[in-house]
Amino acid sequence: MIAEEENQQQTENKNQNKEFRMATEMKIRRMSDVQLQEAAWLWKPYIPFGKITIIQGDPGEGKTTLALRVAAACSTGTALPGMEACAPFDVIYLTAHMSLP
Repeated sequence: MIAEEENQQQTENKNQNKEFRMATEMKIRRMSDVQLQEAAWLWKPYIPFGKITIIQGDPGEGKTTLALRVAAACSTGTALPGMEACAPFDVIYLTAHMSLP
């Protein structure tokens, strides 16, 4: 009975490892096989629409102010400089302030 339970546990462990390997499998593509796509811009040429954007800089340079102003413009439908106004949409603002010693 104990041997049967051990076999069952080993089978479950193998299945979990197989699922993990399948989930972390890396696919390699040649750049020549990648189709060029035109970028849609939220604020040309700074922020592409629908993509993750990282705002990086030294403390006190206004990164948070910039991010919140862009979020406010998007959620109210206000035009960003050099762009046309668009319909307002929801914004997710995610921040990770880190200090390094």
